[in-house]
Amino acid sequence: MFKIPVAGIKVPAFAFTAISTRSLRVPALHCVRNAARDFFGVQWRARFSPGLTALSSVDHPLDSLVPFAPGYINIYMDFIPFWIRTAGWLRAHYGKRHAPEVGAFIDGIAGLYKQAAQVYRARLSTTKRPFYIKRPRFALIHLTDPHFACVPSLHVMIVVYAWLAFRAFVRRHGDEQAAGERVRELRAGALAITESILYVKQHSVNCVSAAMYVMAALYPDLISAAESEEFIAHMFEGKGVPASGDALIVKAHILDLFRKFMVQGQASADWRKPLLDFLAGLETRPGI
Repeated sequence: MFKIPVAGIKVPAFAFTAISTRSLRVPALHCVRNAARDFFGVQWRARFSPGLTALSSVDHPLDSLVPFAPGYINIYMDFIPFWIRTAGWLRAHYGKRHAPEVGAFIDGIAGLYKQAAQVYRARLSTTKRPFYIKRPRFALIHLTDPHFACVPSLHVMIVVYAWLAFRAFVRRHGDEQAAGERVRELRAGALAITESILYVKQHSVNCVSAAMYVMAALYPDLISAAESEEFIAHMFEGKGVPASGDALIVKAHILDLFRKFMVQGQASADWRKPLLDFLAGLETRPGI
């Protein structure tokens, strides 16, 4: 089983398993509820009630160094199937006896929406994304996502959590070495999706720093500040775009802002304060 790639897990098949297994069905429904309430709900409420919550522009001049690349849309949109396949792999390998533990993995994903919404409800954030609908998936994004929940990036939080929670799961069972190739597969997938949010212009470089800060601050048992920095350092490797020099500049900014958030967070009783202070210092746009 360890030789079977996580990418080989069929999402519909696991979805059926989850629906028919109570210990998986309940956390799966938590995910659906939280996504609807804490991500889409928060944004659409602001969309129909302009001015209700402050909306900060989180664009950065360095965003221009990462070119708009529509071809990355499929990678970008894979963030939900990514964690579903990860849960499916764990269920397939460890069996029904460990379904509650897989359910806890899924509940962890649901919890990310609640954590991020603690920032969104206090301060919304957006970027200047191009209006591009030549590909159907871009049209779907424009139709469903008001684009008011950029900091922190749930895309980054979810895929990084899936990789790390998978690693913690196999580690608890003494299988970390045997499943090493799968851990590396998920890390590579998390990096690819993190890069894609910049390529398709759904997020700013600032959003990556914020997401990695949230993960390191709230889940220190899963990822340390040092490993977060290592993850950032490996972005864009082997891509050729942006050019190597530009990639170094972009990563240096992401890393620097991440470090600032970490220092500020350690001095605050509220983990949200560094992000909210950062957003409060940016240009405010009308919530329309």
